[in-house]
Amino acid sequence: MGGLGEICGRRANGTEFPIEAAISQVPIANGKLFTVILRDITERKKAEAALQELNATLEQRVLDRTAALQESEARFRQMAENVQEVVWLASADLTKILYVSPAFEKIWGHTCQQLYDNPQLWLEAIHPADRDLVQATFQNQHSAGQTPLRVEYRIVRPDGGLRWIEEQASLIPAGAGQGDRLAGIARDITDRKEAELTQARLAAIVESSTDAISAMDLDGVITDWTQSAERLYGYTAAEAVGQSISLIVPPDKQSDIPLFIQKLKRGDRISAYETVRIRKNGERFDAALTISPIRDGTGRIVRSSGITRDITERKRLEAEIQRISEAEKQQLGRDLHDGLSQHLTGVRYMASTLQAVLARKAVPEATDAAQIVRELTTAANEARNLVQGLVPVVLRNGDLVPALQELAVIATNLHKVSCRVVAPREMQIADADAARQLYRIAQEAITNAAKHSRGKHITVRLVKQRGRIILTVRDDGVGLPKKLPEHTQQGLRIMQYRAGLLNAHLKIARAPGGGTLVTCTLGQPCTDSRRAVGNPDPTAKQFNQSVTL
Repeated sequence: MGGLGEICGRRANGTEFPIEAAISQVPIANGKLFTVILRDITERKKAEAALQELNATLEQRVLDRTAALQESEARFRQMAENVQEVVWLASADLTKILYVSPAFEKIWGHTCQQLYDNPQLWLEAIHPADRDLVQATFQNQHSAGQTPLRVEYRIVRPDGGLRWIEEQASLIPAGAGQGDRLAGIARDITDRKEAELTQARLAAIVESSTDAISAMDLDGVITDWTQSAERLYGYTAAEAVGQSISLIVPPDKQSDIPLFIQKLKRGDRISAYETVRIRKNGERFDAALTISPIRDGTGRIVRSSGITRDITERKRLEAEIQRISEAEKQQLGRDLHDGLSQHLTGVRYMASTLQAVLARKAVPEATDAAQIVRELTTAANEARNLVQGLVPVVLRNGDLVPALQELAVIATNLHKVSCRVVAPREMQIADADAARQLYRIAQEAITNAAKHSRGKHITVRLVKQRGRIILTVRDDGVGLPKKLPEHTQQGLRIMQYRAGLLNAHLKIARAPGGGTLVTCTLGQPCTDSRRAVGNPDPTAKQFNQSVTL
């Protein structure tokens, strides 16, 4: 039997179709008989074509998948070898490391090959205090089938350095010819952990501080309120946060708030400003404030943080020290008056008598005796001036003007300068303590001017203006140098301290036209024994910029 193979047939309607033809030869009596079998193979041809197309598609898919896998592997390696995290692949029991990225060498300090050769190196590098916990975490979660797993631990580098590591791993189920595997990412979180520890330490310091720490936005609304603030003010965080800062500011100090906010918006810091604050129970207390602006990532000022210190006890002690100091000065003045001054006066009278006797006898020693009388007279006058400075008796009734006039006379006689007082004679200070502090400020200013200004004239003025008392001391000397001697700095600090006891504003500046001008401005004289120290104007400076203390 032979075959003609595949041929093309044509139907009556003219369509062509594939035919498979087979010819067979059958012997007969008179010769040979050939039979032809024709089979329509249209469906078979379609199946063959479909199979060829499927094979071609599968072959292309294999080629594409292989290329994709190769590209994917290349991308994976490129990514893994350039990221800061350590990417790794290991057997599920961690006895074999299949892949580890180069970042391992930078973080762990060992080479990748060392880890391939000794997979236990990963466990050995873990800090002994963390090793059991990490090992148990991997074993427990793997045996329970819990993935992904996450753990934080410390490692010890070969150089002895410690690093914090965050490890995340996932289980890859077994595939064809492969067992379960673990894939993970390890990142160095040392900076974050150190920041967290620092933040925790700072939080502990803040919460244990006796000073109240809080924050407010630029509208004066409280945004943060620590436990130390709760202890000082009596308000809980729930009560304070969201409230205006006026919650803790007494009514007579409310005008400070917009001035504070204005300074903070300019980026200025308010440092050690002494004022008064109020607790939840209505109790007022002396407070020292330090407020700093807070900026966001763009440098824009968004709010401020403040520290409040209760200085009530300190102010009470300062007032007591001041009272004792004044009492000691008065006692010293009385002792000088009753002792040294009286003794000098008696000796002067004796010397005068001796000088008169010698003069009548016309002996040469009479001239020396006269000189002794003059020296004793000078010494007695200086002692009297010293006593008057220590014990200004006229201040007992708040008569500040006569006391200043006596002070001017003393300065004129003692320092040989022209010192005068310009003030209404009838002007009195109702608060004797305020009068005493103003007197001491004037005394210090006059003494500084007389000793250091090299001027010839000193003018003291005392006026009342819009309910305020203004004391000025001006000289025509060389003015304040940019760097003051230590003894002058001490004198200026004493004046500032005395002004603070009155809650007055003291300004020391170069006078127009030359010399130095000291100005002390007192609002309403204080009558409370607990006086606030500080400048009532938070936008003003203690001293002008030409003075360096």
